[in-house]
Amino acid sequence: MKTRMLQILSVMMVLGLVLSACQPQVVEVEKEVVVTQVVEKEVQVEVEVEKVVEVEVEKVVEVEVEKVVEVEKKGVGFSLVEMGAAETSKVTVGIRIPNVGSNAPLYVAVDQGFYAEEGLEVEIIEAESVSAGLVGGSLQFAIGEASDAVNAAAEGTGLEIVAGYRNRQPFYVAVGKDIETPADLEGKDVLLGGTPGSLDFDLRASLMKDAGFDITGVTVNPVSVPGGSNAWVEQLLAGNLSASVFFARHRPGIIEAGHTLVLDTYKEWPNDSVVAHKDFVDANPNTVARFIRATLRGMQIWKDPSNQAYVQEMMPEYGFRVKEPEYLVDVYQADLDMYDKDMGLDPAAFANMLSVFGMEATSFESYTDVSALNLAQSSLGIANRPLASGKFGDDVTLRVMVMGNNRVEDFATNEFTMYREQ
Repeated sequence: MKTRMLQILSVMMVLGLVLSACQPQVVEVEKEVVVTQVVEKEVQVEVEVEKVVEVEVEKVVEVEVEKVVEVEKKGVGFSLVEMGAAETSKVTVGIRIPNVGSNAPLYVAVDQGFYAEEGLEVEIIEAESVSAGLVGGSLQFAIGEASDAVNAAAEGTGLEIVAGYRNRQPFYVAVGKDIETPADLEGKDVLLGGTPGSLDFDLRASLMKDAGFDITGVTVNPVSVPGGSNAWVEQLLAGNLSASVFFARHRPGIIEAGHTLVLDTYKEWPNDSVVAHKDFVDANPNTVARFIRATLRGMQIWKDPSNQAYVQEMMPEYGFRVKEPEYLVDVYQADLDMYDKDMGLDPAAFANMLSVFGMEATSFESYTDVSALNLAQSSLGIANRPLASGKFGDDVTLRVMVMGNNRVEDFATNEFTMYREQ
């Protein structure tokens, strides 16, 4: 017991010295709470005077600073953690869906100059196949459908998800004004995506059943309508479709026209993710981290509902058309709800998606690389979600706020160096 108490005091004294030595240069700490959990194995502490303190932890040591008041942050802006220069300065980003709600975070980052501040020249293009562009090298990043990215990774293409984007999926289906029961769809044209037996069709049919509108056993005529969701809804309103998929911006017009919504829900399944090729990620770690950090900054502005007017005035300058229903607060909020401010990824949500979609279960790490996401999140003071598996060991949790010249850094590691610049 005595030995353990000495170990605790030793660690507390070293960390206290480092924090106090660094404190006058950058921050004032109003309150410090030091929580040290007793470890079962020996803790070794080595001190190199005024320069480096190394602490190796076998189990758990936590130091929490409850409140940090920043005094000076010259030239740092949002960046609180140093990154190396971007290895590649010109990058092309592929998008699939040319509408405001799917692309606003990227264009906010462009418009605010966040990519430029990271030393990046970003071109955003609409691509018929973002996966082909990433594999072929014409694209460095893409906003790709999460399920497609997982499939591509399983096929050995080298694609991997590096950050979250739209982290949940909306499912909307409306029926014609003359449709009161599922049986009324017998022999009628419906657009649910694909045909019976396909993933899209069967998934929506299953969700409709859960919502109380079961078309099991009803013989419908699955159709496809070119022109995207706006064309689908036009055909529904004209009476040429008896059921159709739609999106949030279409809801007001559909309801006003007297149609019934038989499916209106969100699922916590990943929708779109930021995707890149493993070769590019491995060769350009700073470029990837800087791209994600700039996009994260754009995401903070996009997710704030008070910025609706700014976003909707800005997007037309980049060739986007804001449709009339999108000016409605509820419709705009529906787009925001699909995103998370931290651009994080939820391994459990991916596992659930794979199960529901009937896809082969595979490890989260086999189709993701979140190391750049973690760095970008930490640099903005955002908690890592998820923490890269195995990066710091499964049995170690160590978070120390380190105060040095012009920055506050958050480390999570079992072997770390705390330092202050000389």
